[in-house]
Amino acid sequence: MVAIMLALTSCGTDYVLRDQQGNVTHVVVSGYTESGCRENLTAEGARLGVKLEKIQADRAPFVLSLIMMIFSKDWTCSGQVAQ
Repeated sequence: MVAIMLALTSCGTDYVLRDQQGNVTHVVVSGYTESGCRENLTAEGARLGVKLEKIQADRAPFVLSLIMMIFSKDWTCSGQVAQ
């Protein structure tokens, strides 16, 4: 599931996934650098009032990075809400 979310967010769109009761379960954000991406994830978690765990940072494939260059946020970070 995380792989699907990361594929969908490679162009810089942020997502908040919720369960059927409307509770936040996952947060996905992007950034131009790995540290920026992690900062964005921390800020989004704080904005939503949730603590995140299982944080993962991934970079877009090299070819995609070359094509998009500075126009896209290459890093995608996701975090699962701590129970």
